[in-house]
Amino acid sequence: MLVRNIKNVFRRHGLSCRVEREWGRIYVFTDNVSSGVDLLRRVFGVVSVSPAFRTVSSMDSVSKLAVGVSKKFLCGDMSFAVRVTRTGCHVFTSRDVAVRVGRDVAAVTGARVDLDRPDFELFIEVRDDVSFLFTEKIVCVGGLPVGTQGRVLVLVDSFYSILAAWYMMRRGCDVVFVVVDDSFLSCLDSFLSKWNMESKIISANVSCRVDLYSMLDRFFLDEGCDAIVTGYSMYMHSDDVLSSIMLLKKHVGHLFLHPLICFDREMMDQKLREIGVLV
Repeated sequence: MLVRNIKNVFRRHGLSCRVEREWGRIYVFTDNVSSGVDLLRRVFGVVSVSPAFRTVSSMDSVSKLAVGVSKKFLCGDMSFAVRVTRTGCHVFTSRDVAVRVGRDVAAVTGARVDLDRPDFELFIEVRDDVSFLFTEKIVCVGGLPVGTQGRVLVLVDSFYSILAAWYMMRRGCDVVFVVVDDSFLSCLDSFLSKWNMESKIISANVSCRVDLYSMLDRFFLDEGCDAIVTGYSMYMHSDDVLSSIMLLKKHVGHLFLHPLICFDREMMDQKLREIGVLV
């Protein structure tokens, strides 16, 4: 599912990619690395991404590439560390690689080895016949791939509903939006574009709560959803929130989820800014 989502994101943005999958790793090959990294950072289910160099798994090849990469970052008054992992059958160990590469990098750059608090880290993954070298681990959104945890209907009656949807997406849910006020549509479109999503949006202005209940029940069944999601929080006029939740439960006989129920306004506003929703 994650591989499929990655391919779809690259396709929608007109970027070429080839994806290979191994245990614990997904390799994405593309002609535009910087744009590819930017897209992958906002794919739910990707924990981290590292632009990498590839070479064959021989000690000479790995060391030569490591020296070439390190020279771009190191000078004589800096420290560095080599972090090596290895899978497969080889005539050398991970420690052998670290010692050889560390010695060669130090000889060329004049930098010193510091395994505890280095100025620069070089990561090497030796995997059977192929090795990968990279210098950074870029933290991504993480979570679960969208589409792995069911389908939810999100009631959009505030900006916080969009935040609630983001949390459900991060937990792997496919999302359908029901917008009760068209003033939220432009913000929602911008949000979906930023997070590389193609969720269905249903615009349904309602004049009274009875219409709202009937509408939610109908869309829930039509879209094959498993739950209805709101952006309600107990820190926002708690009496009104409780009344709204009770009325929803009374008139709409489906499962409701309230992922923001314990968030205060400051927490929600901060997270809205982080995910690119301006309020």
